[in-house]
Amino acid sequence: MALTSRHARCFSLVALLLAATPVGCKKAEVRPAPTSDVPPASAVPAGTDACATAGTVTDAVSASYFAAAIPGACLDAKSETRTFGDRGKSTLEELCTTAFDGECEVYRGFGVKRVVGVRYVESLGKQGTVEVYLSQFATNAGALAMFTKRAVGESDPADPKAPKTFGAGDRSAMGTGRGYVWAGDYLIELTYTNDDGSLTQEAFGASAESLLSPIGRAIAKALPRNDTGVPSVRALPVGSMIEGGLAFLPNDAFGIANLGPVGLGYYQDGPARFRIFAIARTDEKTAKADMLLLKSRPKAKPQTGLGDESVAVELDGSTDHPGSHFVVTRVGASVIGVGTEPFTPAQTLDETARRSRLLGLVSALGGTK
Repeated sequence: MALTSRHARCFSLVALLLAATPVGCKKAEVRPAPTSDVPPASAVPAGTDACATAGTVTDAVSASYFAAAIPGACLDAKSETRTFGDRGKSTLEELCTTAFDGECEVYRGFGVKRVVGVRYVESLGKQGTVEVYLSQFATNAGALAMFTKRAVGESDPADPKAPKTFGAGDRSAMGTGRGYVWAGDYLIELTYTNDDGSLTQEAFGASAESLLSPIGRAIAKALPRNDTGVPSVRALPVGSMIEGGLAFLPNDAFGIANLGPVGLGYYQDGPARFRIFAIARTDEKTAKADMLLLKSRPKAKPQTGLGDESVAVELDGSTDHPGSHFVVTRVGASVIGVGTEPFTPAQTLDETARRSRLLGLVSALGGTK
């Protein structure tokens, strides 16, 4: 069935709604993602090529990051470049009131320094547009934290409807009409809209993907790279990780004050689902403090035969659910834990299996006792 213009706009609106709370296993809260203060582009008359004259990015700092044209689209000649923060036309305070609706303080909490907004339009009389926000953060960790908040939220990464990767930057994710790319200390956010009332839902999704993927890849490739990485994420095993199944909790992980930064991975091995988290510290004293926080949790039980010290603990529980059960150990300056999977309790690992998997991880770290 063909969509009305109103329905097409609804797809765009739905694409803008994403979970914005830290990763855990509570039901996700849907909140609005960044929105633009710039009025929507006028529909291009049929047969008119909006890319007969491509636009330009007037920001000297970032102009080289945005290709004037890609196959099927170009920079909108009728749209102005918006810049906020460091060397921008507007301040970060103005970012809160104009471009980012409701979540500006989250970006600032993760250390956003600068934001650039541009628009691409489809060529050959099509009516699609892509709003792009490029945010630079003080650290790679800040950019990754915002990426995983957008791309993972509290949803199950194994859900068929979950965002999928598309080969851009360090990590990428795409849902219907919405794309994200993490590239070093940058976060790229792309939103596709189309007021063509003849589009089906499938056609809308295909048209969005045909533009979001190449635009995201082109921008990520042009960015200056700061490949310092995020140690707690690098410490996670790669094998068996579910596509898109990575979260990064920079602080207060699992609702525990001062715990983190934590890399959290979602895994599947055959029918078994489980999670692994890692904290990579630069010194043993700080790692011991992390373990003390975990050992101080209600119902925590000391364990033996694993690493330098270990504990079985319940994390991210609430009055709504019993929480997730982790077996956690410290090996020198590293803390690692294997836990249950909240989305598939019937398939998750029991404590014996969690301990067995953790034993293998500890052995790899050289800390088996």
